[in-house]
Amino acid sequence: LSLRRRVCLLQSDRLAAPIAFGVFRQGIGLPTRFARDFSQSQQEAMLAHELAHLAAQDPFWQRLASLLVTLLWWHPLAWWTRRQLRVASELAADEASLLVQNGPEALAESLVALGRQLVDRQAHGWLGVEGMGFRSGLGRRVERLLRLPRCEWMDLSRGRAWFVRFTSLAGL
Repeated sequence: LSLRRRVCLLQSDRLAAPIAFGVFRQGIGLPTRFARDFSQSQQEAMLAHELAHLAAQDPFWQRLASLLVTLLWWHPLAWWTRRQLRVASELAADEASLLVQNGPEALAESLVALGRQLVDRQAHGWLGVEGMGFRSGLGRRVERLLRLPRCEWMDLSRGRAWFVRFTSLAGL
């Protein structure tokens, strides 16, 4: 994934799922029961996903988007743009699961397991099906992962990635 820096791994009882964090000192936070709750292939797929977030500098871009929303709190386009940035970064990071054997399936299974844990923790809300598609973002991600074409991982050049993000935020 062309990461140049060391990535710090941390564990916490407070985490329900792995997270990528850090702008200057990048890291991945793991739930304490990560190794016990997930199979080896699921762990590899989730770590590939989180490493893809770090490779794309997503924590930086999310902070920048949050800053813009803070400054432009009254503008609905600012909120919409931040939401679209989050969705796009999740979908792009999901594709890193192609680097792992059976990665998309393993990541989809782990997303369903995480969704089940969250639903169990919060007795309200559910992941339902509406007509021909999913209502939840989680359901759409799982469906997309299961349909992901079996192709090689293609790394996006850093210059092109910066250009796309910068022009999107500059447009806002």
